[in-house]
Amino acid sequence: MPTHKLISVDSSEERKREIFELSNKIVGNNYHPMELIRVVGHGGWGTVYYGHSLLNAGTYYAVKVMPLGKAHSGVRRMQYKELCSLRKVSKHPNITKFELSFTDKEEKYFFLCMKYCEGGSLVDAIRHPRRPFARNDALVKKLFLQLLDAVEHCHKLGVYHRDLKPDNILLDKTWSNLYLSDFGLASETKKNTGFTTGTRNYSSPECINHDKKLTTYDAEKTDIWALGMILITMLTGHSLWKEATIEDRNFRKFMEDDDFFKKNCPISEETVNICRRVFTYDNASSRIDIPTFREMIKNVKTFYMSEEDIAQSTSQVKEIAQKFLTKPMSEEQARAHQAVREWQKALAETYDSEDSNSSNELHSECSTCLSEMMGRIASKTIPLPQLTDDRESSDQASDSIGRMDTPVSSGVMSEGGGLFASKTFNRSPLGLVWKSVMDTFEGVSIV
Repeated sequence: MPTHKLISVDSSEERKREIFELSNKIVGNNYHPMELIRVVGHGGWGTVYYGHSLLNAGTYYAVKVMPLGKAHSGVRRMQYKELCSLRKVSKHPNITKFELSFTDKEEKYFFLCMKYCEGGSLVDAIRHPRRPFARNDALVKKLFLQLLDAVEHCHKLGVYHRDLKPDNILLDKTWSNLYLSDFGLASETKKNTGFTTGTRNYSSPECINHDKKLTTYDAEKTDIWALGMILITMLTGHSLWKEATIEDRNFRKFMEDDDFFKKNCPISEETVNICRRVFTYDNASSRIDIPTFREMIKNVKTFYMSEEDIAQSTSQVKEIAQKFLTKPMSEEQARAHQAVREWQKALAETYDSEDSNSSNELHSECSTCLSEMMGRIASKTIPLPQLTDDRESSDQASDSIGRMDTPVSSGVMSEGGGLFASKTFNRSPLGLVWKSVMDTFEGVSIV
């Protein structure tokens, strides 16, 4: 049996859910030996790895690994239902392709292998510093129509996803095609009793059933509500509310104000009309169906509010537009932004727990450098200020912060002496991350 390390245990479900770290381990059985290379995602019921078959060279998969439920248990039934649902719908071009499933020799784990999608998830694209959806009507329309087609295909086959959200939508390398994934909560019962299923801020009011008055809800209509939430997230980078209940302040405002969307989202009148047809909180049966949803999306000229209308709108709309609809970063700026974020994270993890004066000084100097770097990334130039070791030359350090003429390459930063020539620093976790940051900047031209 493969060795494993328990990395998370936290659940109130039928049995304690366990997520195991199996990276770089050989798993499976004699018929399906598989090497799990790295983790690419976590879910409530398992962990998804990038892995490859040891029998078929060059064959790579997204492998969802779950602790195998006990025989006849609710967990085992859910795992079987997920497998059946995926196999039933996966022939559609916009649904993640099922490849194979198996257990290990000891029947400790269940492995569900699917086609690997190189572009990550839709939530990764939404959060990407290049803002691929910012005023990009063509891309939004293309991907969302694909999503509508995938969900409609599931519904026609009697499969209702019940956990539609950006995290469960995968993209190809070019972000030009999407694939619906994760059928762990899918149901083949349209008139459903599985209340509170799914992710709270994407769930419909009738699925949440806050006042406990309903005995069933329409799983198809709940999926359509979630599709509306996904559209808004693609267009604005945020969710409208935390949960569709009277207890949520934003949802309560939506119920009370017919102009809620205009006051809170930089979206066009066409998009507002779509939202009004989707978010029918008091009567799910009147909610738009997918064929009508598709036609409305096809006919949209623009999903976004004009710059003139934004200028006349609320502070909330202006703030979202500034954050999400401004001119996207260039490729170089995006690379720089990501590299600095990685270094910033390593800085916090490595030095926050240190008490020595030297570490505190280093933390302060690095933070100053990072702030300056982030400011320059936001501008049209990406020169990096040079850090030196205060313990060797404090005057030189104060002069070098903010320099605009420092060439950007891993070689310069290591050859220039000071902090980055220090063996202690270079061997530290922060130093190793800094080297990868400099590798990222190799060859970047400086204006």
